[in-house]
Amino acid sequence: MSREEKKISILVPNFNKALFLEDCIKTILEQTSERWSLYIRDDASTDNSREILKQFEQHPKVFISFNEQNLGCAATLHDLIQLSKNDIVCYLGSDDGLTCTCVEEILNFSN
Repeated sequence: MSREEKKISILVPNFNKALFLEDCIKTILEQTSERWSLYIRDDASTDNSREILKQFEQHPKVFISFNEQNLGCAATLHDLIQLSKNDIVCYLGSDDGLTCTCVEEILNFSN
């Protein structure tokens, strides 16, 4: 597969990080490359994370799912990996963010 065809799945498990979640997602939406998909799974948060996620549920590159009970980060990340449909996966904490060229740089590096 050529470098131009590769895509990245950005995997974001979330538990009670509502304070940071919207900013995290926005850093992904602002990428200079369009060759990404965002997979977010909320791990039964008790804060207002669900309300924040609803803002992005119609975005065609954002895939949101929810755990019915708290499973922990490792199990949630495992589930996100199973959902991923792209060549490269990238874990991002829901209280972190990406520089606007991050996806582009990873794809250039993966050649």
